[in-house]
Amino acid sequence: MKKTALGIFGLLICVASFATVRLPVIFGDNMVLQRGRPIPVWGWGKAGEKIAVKFHLQTKTTKADKSGKWMVTLDTEISGGPY
Repeated sequence: MKKTALGIFGLLICVASFATVRLPVIFGDNMVLQRGRPIPVWGWGKAGEKIAVKFHLQTKTTKADKSGKWMVTLDTEISGGPY
């Protein structure tokens, strides 16, 4: 019984420690990005949470502000792909 309770407690701790980063619904699979222009990416998370956005060969990092909002701007991409 104690092992079961300890296992459940451990599982709850693991679930609570996952990031809570959310993106707007406009970001998704098979979306099209305009080439030759900077690419803004934004969303929400816990206040002060570190965010890393990876796309193609780029990685941009930021921190969520005190209200949980964050934004990064990816560099322009040339035509080609799919990425």
